[in-house]
Amino acid sequence: MTACPLCNRPSDRGARLERIGETLKVTCDRCGGFDITDSAVAELERGRFSNERWKLSAATRQATERGRRLRLTSDDMEAVVKTTEPPVGPLEGIDRFIVWLAGQQPFHERFIPVRPDDISAVMGVPDGAAAQYYLETARDQLHLLEIKGVGGALGCRLTIAGWRRHEEARQSRPDSLQAFVAMWFDDGMDSIYSDGFAPGISDAGYRPYRVKDEEHGGKIDDLIVRQIRRSGIVVADFTAQRPNVYYEAGFADGLGIPVIRCVREPEAKDLHFDTRQYGHIVWQDGNDLRKKLRNRIEANFPVGAAQRPPAP
Repeated sequence: MTACPLCNRPSDRGARLERIGETLKVTCDRCGGFDITDSAVAELERGRFSNERWKLSAATRQATERGRRLRLTSDDMEAVVKTTEPPVGPLEGIDRFIVWLAGQQPFHERFIPVRPDDISAVMGVPDGAAAQYYLETARDQLHLLEIKGVGGALGCRLTIAGWRRHEEARQSRPDSLQAFVAMWFDDGMDSIYSDGFAPGISDAGYRPYRVKDEEHGGKIDDLIVRQIRRSGIVVADFTAQRPNVYYEAGFADGLGIPVIRCVREPEAKDLHFDTRQYGHIVWQDGNDLRKKLRNRIEANFPVGAAQRPPAP
């Protein structure tokens, strides 16, 4: 193979591929750095996800920007596609691009050359047309960017207003190893937390956080909001259909914090219609949940093998 398996960018135009056993290590100017197994490549070549490859590209690129490297297998790709959503609106897409552009702009006065399809991967939108609309909105209506032609590409740089927006976006989306667990506060669920959620999260290199375990003297709602903002991911379990879990997952979604959704097997049919569309981890007991949760986190949000304990 001489091209990126996700975006088909050839090796002479910014895709570098290295084979290690049955895994292809890819570094692509559009998709970032990721690993993909031969079986996953074969499924893509047979046309699987033909209309949703942009989601895979967006997921791998965004992981790269956060210092993470995804590993795509034939089993994991479906979960990645289901859990990779486009921006809620132009402002979220623009914020993603501004945070990225700030990292590419060592000298504030310089224009950085970018291509529309590269921008779409950073923003997590389907194509260059959507990216162009977001860029024009940022330039013409919000005055966050300046854009000009640079060597056949678009040259972008942040305005002072853009740098202010960058600081706000960066602070509201910290890259943290804390995993906030939103779940039913029932004593019967304590063993599921201790046997499933907590070790599954720890196995993947993250620190589990549950509000129930913290002593506090103020409003619990303020504590919840503060801790979600500090978290790198949110694990939301919809067992018993608790309203607080729906609220906390929705709040995280609004901040652009990734949400991993779970539910106990008999209750998967009871999920609300507006969340059924997402891929859920359907678990049977604590041990089953531990394995599935670790696998989902490692597939979508790996933090490096050195930080993970050996598999149980």
